[in-house]
Amino acid sequence: MEYDAARWEVILFGGLCGENSFVGDTWLWNGKIWREAKPARSPSARALAGIAYDAVHGQVVLYGGVAPDGFSLADTWTWDGTGWTEGHPATSPSARNAPNMTYDPRTGRVLLFGGYGAICGECNDTWTWDGTNWEQLHPPGSPGPHYGAAIVADPKTQRVIMFGGRDPGLTGNTFAWNGVTWSDLAPAAAPSRRVFMRLAPTGSSGLLLFGGEDDKGASSETWLWRDGWTADIGAIAPASRIGAALAQDGSGGALLFGGFQLTATGRVRLGDLWVWRP
Repeated sequence: MEYDAARWEVILFGGLCGENSFVGDTWLWNGKIWREAKPARSPSARALAGIAYDAVHGQVVLYGGVAPDGFSLADTWTWDGTGWTEGHPATSPSARNAPNMTYDPRTGRVLLFGGYGAICGECNDTWTWDGTNWEQLHPPGSPGPHYGAAIVADPKTQRVIMFGGRDPGLTGNTFAWNGVTWSDLAPAAAPSRRVFMRLAPTGSSGLLLFGGEDDKGASSETWLWRDGWTADIGAIAPASRIGAALAQDGSGGALLFGGFQLTATGRVRLGDLWVWRP
């Protein structure tokens, strides 16, 4: 799920609707209702794809993910508000799922780091998308292998912030990308080590992080990043969950949808919708 700033709406693509039930549908949220888009062409059904809004080209970019057969994908698609178009870049990251992907305002390119795939395992490569082609970068500093992290650009500092993920164990580092290199910020306080949560910008309130899977299971914690981590203790919050979709909603808040909980009998898929307000 990602906020499409050119059209002032949130777009949700694919995912899992049940145990091993992959979907390839496209839904749009206008602040009041969901509307299913039915474009002529569309990416195949998948989960754990990377997605980011490309502010330079006014498009949403989707990359990779895992297919119903369990294999990772390496295709690139763009959404222009009415339809999906498959890209045919000359170079591309290897097939992978759960890549860490967001827009980098300092370079005007979509940034992709890591992920998990058959070729690179827990990947630790850095790529950028210029609207036509992927380019691999070789920064002087880089995190170790990561997939399933939370990543987004901080509007205040213009740095990309990445937290947590797997390497393959759970991690709790906070990294920053300044357009040239990665650095470990090592803040004094931070959320517990976790994976499959997301970050969303919320205007003056900072970056919002919710849920994920930590050493104790599914989390229901809310954290804010404002050049440091602060736990946000609200009177009302969604139930604990892993793998929820989270995106800014264009009004200074954030939208959270779905995810799953772990129970003694297996995973329970969720379909509830929450809005966070500062």
